[in-house]
Amino acid sequence: MEKILMIRQFNVVVTRTDEYTIKIDDELYNQEWMDEFGKYMWKLEGIEDIARAIAWHQMKNGDDRFLEGFGNITRDGSLPFSMSDFDKNGNWLPEEERDKPAPGLDIDPFNEDDEFNFEIKEEPYNDKS
Repeated sequence: MEKILMIRQFNVVVTRTDEYTIKIDDELYNQEWMDEFGKYMWKLEGIEDIARAIAWHQMKNGDDRFLEGFGNITRDGSLPFSMSDFDKNGNWLPEEERDKPAPGLDIDPFNEDDEFNFEIKEEPYNDKS
């Protein structure tokens, strides 16, 4: 006899509020830089798009300091440690061999919400197989 699988399906909306201070050196990240960046990565309309990319990365990846296309972003003025700063035995690499920060970019995640609001609604199961 085949077992009947009972599945309940929920739509969940999670809401949280994070606030960041993002510093960008607009002499380094000027229109020429953004045009060159757009040839290989994605089109940036203005410096606000850089701030948006850094904020998005922080929200999705937390303490992961590396942002593709930009490099290692400092957090409140310093570069967080990473496994790549250590050798295979867990010893610090010499300073000159450690990852370097991307120049002119910094994020201060001064308010990352630990409180989450959940709206949960049960809905009819939809078997999409």
